[in-house]
Parts: sequence; C-alpha cells; structure tokens
Amino acid sequence: MKWKKCQGIRLKFYLVNLGTTLHFFIKMFSFLEKKEKIKGENGTYFLDKEIGKGEFATVKLSIKFPVPIENKACKIVSSETLKNKIIYERFQHEIEISKLMNHPNVIKVDEIINKDNNYYIFMEYCPNGNLLDLVIRNSRLEEDVAKIIMLQIFTGLQYIHSLNVSHRDLKLENILFDDEYNIKICDFGLSKILDENHLTNTPRGTPCYSSPECFSGNCYDGFTTDICSFWVIL
Repeated sequence: MKWKKCQGIRLKFYLVNLGTTLHFFIKMFSFLEKKEKIKGENGTYFLDKEIGKGEFATVKLSIKFPVPIENKACKIVSSETLKNKIIYERFQHEIEISKLMNHPNVIKVDEIINKDNNYYIFMEYCPNGNLLDLVIRNSRLEEDVAKIIMLQIFTGLQYIHSLNVSHRDLKLENILFDDEYNIKICDFGLSKILDENHLTNTPRGTPCYSSPECFSGNCYDGFTTDICSFWVIL
C-alpha cells in the first residue's frame, strides 16, 4: 500500500514538472514566432532587442536554437554600408581575425551569415557590460578584483599575440564581462595580422590608449602599442 502511494506521489510530481516544462516551451515558441529568424549551419537564431549601436553596425540580442538554447550577440552590418571600400576592407580584416580566436578571455564568433543584403555575425553574449561601466559604477576597484581582471586581460592579449595579431584598439569599452564576470576582449575592427618583425605603419586605435609611436608616421611594433594600452587600462 505504501509502495503504491509512493509511486502515485512520484507520478504526480512528474506530471506537474512535465506540465510546467511544456508551458514554458509553449510560451517560448509563441514569443519567438514574432521575432526575425536567421537560419545558419550551427542552428537557428531569433533576433531580439537592440543592445548596442556603432558607426557602421547594430548589435542585437539573439536566441540560438536548438538545444542548448543560448543567448548570442548579433552584429548586423548592411551591404550598403560595405560599398565604401575602406569600411569593406576593415570588415574583411575583422572577420578574418575574429575567426582565428578561440580562447576563454577573447570573444568567440559562432557563425557569420549573409542574408537579405545584411551580414549577421553571431558571437558570445556578455550580459554584464564592459570594464568602463564597472569602473564608473564603483569609482574604483579593489586590488583583489583588479588583479583578477588584469590577469585575464593579459592572458587574452598574450593569446592574441601568439597568433601574430595586434589588437590596436584595446580599451575599457572593449573589455566585456560574461555571465560569470570573466573578461572577454572584443572588437577586432582595427586589428592586424603582423609580419615576422611585428611591424605596422598605419595609425590606429584610441589616442589616449595608444603608444606615441603609433601616430609618428613611422613603422611601429604592433605588440608594443597593445602593451601600452594594457598599462593605460591598469
């Protein structure tokens, strides 16, 4: 008798959980039906609210299906924008370099899709803002917190340099935080794959973060200017 009662309780518990799960998925699919849908090789992405806007692109939150269901950031660049030769070359460099990245402290691109005269770049979503936001909110960071952040930035930068890439725009705004507050270096729009001497001669980056030689008009070491930016962040 006790065994039957126990089985009955288990069955009821199972049915309640099944009903809750089904209700969740029904609401989820009803919500997603209203969203723009982009199909790719790695899954289907549903575009949601805008979470950022730059000079040449818009960034939206997206939801990736199937399992595991994940939030992704989607950078949208219109083909009309890419008719400008300079912007197009910069975009091609960004895509080429972003595809190389595979490190816990660097933003990873999930998939790039060309559809309806737009390029959709799906990448890791970092819901906790950037390092500039954190500094503004707290005025200052405790040493123990700052040490962890700077170590992760240095580790990510070391990996980027191991691929012979200079970021060239390392700054507070380009250091994002994931859902566990680990840092992710992002935005390779000004980055460059260097030659064996690590030299480049094009002035790039945000002036207050860049090394003086970056704007000298002469060749400079791409790795050195990244290290200069790292110390400005510190």
